[in-house]
Amino acid sequence: MPVMEKWLNGFSKQGHLIYCAFYRIVLATKYKRRILKGGIGSYLRISLKLTGRHYPDIKILKTITGDNYLYLLISVPPKISVSQTVDLLKINTAKALKDRFRFLSHLRYGTGEIWSAGCLISTMEISEEVIKKYVQYQGDEDYGQSQFQF
Repeated sequence: MPVMEKWLNGFSKQGHLIYCAFYRIVLATKYKRRILKGGIGSYLRISLKLTGRHYPDIKILKTITGDNYLYLLISVPPKISVSQTVDLLKINTAKALKDRFRFLSHLRYGTGEIWSAGCLISTMEISEEVIKKYVQYQGDEDYGQSQFQF
């Protein structure tokens, strides 16, 4: 395999395709539950590293957990949609967390889901203020009371 030229630093190659696609993703916990504190947030970051090993096309470059959200900086090739990637990450992390922390399967307010249905995706930086507004919006959406305005 030929060595990537210096100007391609930061790009990835897949077949005949060279790409540089970074996405910032925020996943809010269902009903704004503050379940990602301490050990659960640490375990979530570990499980994301393992997910990256099982899906080598998905590169997880940065993870930050708040009490009720997960921020990710990822790179995915154009052949995989971002929404497919988000669904895959939600499913895998929810399963890993529920397997490790059994009480998460029996959370109040219904189904025991970890993640809200939606997500915030951006190709640009996301400020802390926007993340907080999004988490608030998503929590209101979960309760059926949303009115999102930036």
